Amino acid sequence: MYSEDNSENKMRGPQKTKIEKAIALVAKIITERDDGANYIPIYNRLEAELNAFSSQDQRLNEIRKFAQALPTAA
Repeated sequence: MYSEDNSENKMRGPQKTKIEKAIALVAKIITERDDGANYIPIYNRLEAELNAFSSQDQRLNEIRKFAQALPTAA
């Protein structure tokens, strides 16, 4: 049976890196025009999404560290 835990574990590893790289690539493709100019609003939005994705992972890591530091019930 598929568990929610497994999907979270998959997102933390190589899958997360692939998603981050894909977002960066899409931002580059969308923002670069033939004349070399950039369409900044789209880039800023994608960059914000990437930063949110990374900071969510950082918050989860902080929560995990805190939970591991708690004494376990015997």
